[in-house]
Amino acid sequence: MSNDHAILSELKQDLQRTNHELELLDQELSNTNDEIKMESAKQLTLQKKMIEATQRLESLTRRIRESKATKTDLSQQQKQMQQELSELEALVQELGTAMEKAEENDEKEEKQLLKLRAELIEATETVQRLEQRLQSK
Repeated sequence: MSNDHAILSELKQDLQRTNHELELLDQELSNTNDEIKMESAKQLTLQKKMIEATQRLESLTRRIRESKATKTDLSQQQKQMQQELSELEALVQELGTAMEKAEENDEKEEKQLLKLRAELIEATETVQRLEQRLQSK
């Protein structure tokens, strides 16, 4: 019996060691599960951040495209306005030249009118002198 006691005592010790090892393994498993949950939460957070970053990138890319399109439109408008300005400048120059010619013509006509007035005055004076001569005779 003492042998049975020794075996039974040894089995109890083995059982206690096994239970202790099981507890340690259970604790290790629990810790590993906790780590997995933490890593999973980190991964989920990273995925959310990645999605947000991707959305921001897409938004910025869209804004860049829109800005480029606006820049192109503004550039085209600027070219069109520059062309219109050049046309207006040419028209102003043409009108200026025409105005100078009209002023020259006005001056010529005014000189002609003054000359005609002088001739008319002279002719009127001549007529008056002739009428006076006729009346004197």
